[in-house]
Order: sequence, then C-alpha cells, then structure tokens
Amino acid sequence: MLALKINMEGDGALKGVGHIEEATDIEALVLDGGMGSGKPSVTIHITMDGRHIIAQTSARLFCTAAKMIEAKYPDLFED
Repeated sequence: MLALKINMEGDGALKGVGHIEEATDIEALVLDGGMGSGKPSVTIHITMDGRHIIAQTSARLFCTAAKMIEAKYPDLFED
C-alpha cells in the first residue's frame, strides 16, 4: 500500500516534471476492510483516456490529510 504524501506548499511542485496528462474522471472509493489489518482504506481511482489508475491509502491517513487542509484554510467552507 502506498503512503499518502501531502505537500502543503504545492504551488509550483509540478514545474519541470515534463509531460502531464489531465485525468478525465476521479473517484474516491471507501473500502470497509481495505487494509490488511481489516481497517478501512480509501482508493483513488483515476480514469485517463480509457486507462484506469488506482492508488490506495488508509482511511486514517486520508482523513488526516483533510484535517491538515482544513487547518491551513479555516474559512474553506465559508461563502
């Protein structure tokens, strides 16, 4: 299983990486027992030109990442 890496200063992080393809569809799948331990996981499913790419991490790491983003942008849901 891949570790979830969060770059909280992501502006410009993709400069100089070469050709980048844009996804046509992104889906987050929550798997009740997706971890080897039986704990929940989150799988990111990306579709690009008919190809399917997945990356899986623990639900705990995924939710921790969401909390980090909310902490950086406390007014995120204020309109």
